[in-house]
Amino acid sequence: MPLLAYLGDSSPEGLDSCPAMYEARVLITEVTFVAPSHRKDKIHKYGHIHLDDIVERRERFKNDLIIASHFSTRYLDGPHP
Repeated sequence: MPLLAYLGDSSPEGLDSCPAMYEARVLITEVTFVAPSHRKDKIHKYGHIHLDDIVERRERFKNDLIIASHFSTRYLDGPHP
């Protein structure tokens, strides 16, 4: 069992093509977009993952810990106008 897996900018296919990502004790993965309004087709085209992609694969994850990273700069701190 791999101890650590890291996935940088990638589409969901990048995650799916490497079964070790789902088996490593700790997975660090980019989840660049989380808002429902962001279009997944465009996100995937430019090599990113949406939170929905993670949720859709929830049954596959055997990791002890998943660390989501690389959030889009479109998300601001504090209240949004």
